[in-house]
Amino acid sequence: MADIILYAAENPARDLVSGGAAQALILNQRLSPRLLDAVLTTRAGFSPQLTDEPRSEEDPDNLYAPIGGHDTAKNGFRALSRSLYNWLEMHPTVRRGAGAAAVLGLLGALRGRS
Repeated sequence: MADIILYAAENPARDLVSGGAAQALILNQRLSPRLLDAVLTTRAGFSPQLTDEPRSEEDPDNLYAPIGGHDTAKNGFRALSRSLYNWLEMHPTVRRGAGAAAVLGLLGALRGRS
């Protein structure tokens, strides 16, 4: 996260999304807002985070650090320490080269079929 904040400070941009998952959510919101709302309210969003179990004042929280010993992927999601999406955003030359290579590979594959 610190790398992305530093990159944003040195390279002002209108929007800078942190993580591929966040970018996927934004894309899904543009393509089908109703479907994304349905998924977030039932499977991946609010419902899996709610519980009927009461908490005491002594229960740990994650205000300053993650809570250790808990299953962070209980909802089927886990945070990665690195993001390929953000790395490519911070290295535009590599991103353009990878895009060009993908296009050339696709054209070569299509040409080979004919």
